[in-house]
Amino acid sequence: MAEALLRLFMRRLSSWRILNQHSTDWAASTLFRGLMDNTLPDPIIEFSDLGGGTAGINGTPELTASGPLSAGTLVELDLVNAAASEPILFWLSTTSVPLNVFGGTLHAIPFDAQYLWASDALGSYSVTATWPTGVAPGTDIYLQFLCRDFSVPSNITLSNAVKATTP
Repeated sequence: MAEALLRLFMRRLSSWRILNQHSTDWAASTLFRGLMDNTLPDPIIEFSDLGGGTAGINGTPELTASGPLSAGTLVELDLVNAAASEPILFWLSTTSVPLNVFGGTLHAIPFDAQYLWASDALGSYSVTATWPTGVAPGTDIYLQFLCRDFSVPSNITLSNAVKATTP
């Protein structure tokens, strides 16, 4: 009897999820995780804040990142507090040899990839990208921005660095 009730509950819950695709998926945080469609959601990856940022005209540039780091999933990067309308250099590294420079710590060095973008009029930048295939599980990823800022003697501020490990 209890098993039949559980199945009925799960069918109703599955129907509710289909009708509410954009609502909070409260069922995923319950004991029934994965029972509705026999799959588990992508793991939630915690990006660790390594610090290392240096203060500039708008404070210390702050990088946040989110996404499961699974092939084909979306990863979002958000930078705030950079100097307005200035070039920002993004570094991604799979190893970290911290270097004390520009009054902070550069963690994403030696870099494996770099991208040159520009902050907006508020000193922010956001990008969403698809995580590539072929990144081995257990790979450490270090992310950090170098930001042009003429209010500091070196003309460069660092964001905090963030680190995650691929599942």
